[in-house]
Amino acid sequence: MSISSAFTIKRRPYPISLLYLGTILIVTTAWLPRLSGVTVGEPMLDLVFAASSAALLWVYGARKDRIFAQQLFWIGYLVAGAALAVGLRNTNPLDFAQAYKFVWYLILLAPFAWAPGPMKSEDFRRLLNLCLFMFFSVYLAKRAIGIDRPVLMTENNFEIIFLSLVYFSAHVSGVKISGMQTGTLLAVVILSGSRSAAIAAALAVLFAFDFRSRNSAKVVGGMIAGTAAVVFAFLIFENRSQGGIESIDRFRFLMMFLESIRNWDTTDYVLGADRISPLPAHVCSSLSYYQSLFSFSGNGSCYSVILHSFNMRVIYDHGLAVTALTFIYLIGVMKNAKRHQRLCVILIVLASGLSVSALNNVYTTLGIALVCLAAGAAKNEKCE
Repeated sequence: MSISSAFTIKRRPYPISLLYLGTILIVTTAWLPRLSGVTVGEPMLDLVFAASSAALLWVYGARKDRIFAQQLFWIGYLVAGAALAVGLRNTNPLDFAQAYKFVWYLILLAPFAWAPGPMKSEDFRRLLNLCLFMFFSVYLAKRAIGIDRPVLMTENNFEIIFLSLVYFSAHVSGVKISGMQTGTLLAVVILSGSRSAAIAAALAVLFAFDFRSRNSAKVVGGMIAGTAAVVFAFLIFENRSQGGIESIDRFRFLMMFLESIRNWDTTDYVLGADRISPLPAHVCSSLSYYQSLFSFSGNGSCYSVILHSFNMRVIYDHGLAVTALTFIYLIGVMKNAKRHQRLCVILIVLASGLSVSALNNVYTTLGIALVCLAAGAAKNEKCE
């Protein structure tokens, strides 16, 4: 697994150079300020993601297709939400931004679907190798000095979902995933101790294997790797669920969500709460332990972010209609990917949304952007 090759200088379209080299720079350096408690990985990845999206749009333009029509909807939805929540109801702009962050990410995803496969499979292989090396090295070193939940850039619940999507995007691009790459990914998951990450990695490994292969050794090896991934996910889940505070909190968050929607009618389920509505006061009071997640207004109110689950947040704030449109849109932007590949990404998003912010963070959405580019790369190389 060559790491130095990731830094090979070659001519790439400048939007891809920005994305590729920017991601590499962040993955290789963001762990240093993190040692002193400073998180720079997420804001820097946000910058790279937004800049790459703008550059792809500038170079390749937009296509007047179904995605374009959906783009207009999301832009209108964002503007209308801001007018209702901030303009009419005086919601703190930061609370609004937190609830609508995933919409901004969805808008930025479209240029990655429109770009005609400018990133090559070799780039995905190099990016995967570098990410695996950095995650494994840093996690192992931190475990060695007694850190139970090691991180590279931020909480490992988030960043290993990104790593799993990098792994899967390499597969989608046409890279033949090796046993060492799969083993390293699983080792990183074990070192992390993260349940949501274990589920994401298990899905990526299972869907990345071609069970139609005629090579019996590969079939057996793939089955072993897939089984191991599922077993590791289960063991990590069990290890962290036996009376731990997190397992109690997850159940408590669900109960608070159900309490918050107890008096909803059909319209509320379809459209969500009024834009943007805080949770009931007694719910906020019962979750006062998480006061750091209370409203930016400082008035003691709290919003759905405190539920620690994107799936519950998107239903509460936006309703089932927008939730469904979100996943329809994701399937659309991955139009060049095969059906089972799109299914894998959707399942990873749903699994991560059970306990973390899923589409509301750049680690997931940047990973999906890479899958979009990988599908385009595979399509182009097949036509050549």
